[in-house]
Amino acid sequence: MVVNTYVKRLPLIGENPYFNLGMRWGSTRGVCYYLAVKIFSKEGFVHKLFGVGPDSFSYALYSHDDLSVISREYLWKLRLTNAHNELLTVLVNEGIVGVISFASMWIVFIW
Repeated sequence: MVVNTYVKRLPLIGENPYFNLGMRWGSTRGVCYYLAVKIFSKEGFVHKLFGVGPDSFSYALYSHDDLSVISREYLWKLRLTNAHNELLTVLVNEGIVGVISFASMWIVFIW
């Protein structure tokens, strides 16, 4: 996917959206990931550190007009309540502290 997206189009794969990392990648998972990163980047220091609150991904997304326009463009009338990626969702909802806690839990679990 990385080679096909950033280097050149492979002849057998071409413009297939599942093999090109973009907004429509993975049944529009690409736009979900993009919006999660943009939400995080637009928040203030305290929200970056502690997040916007549990189950507040949707509120954070639709409180930014420019991001809600992108959401409507790619997801139509569907309401995005998470990033469809656990770490990105935790990053927005619980912030950097939440991601460190979540990663620490998995490290201890695996250890």
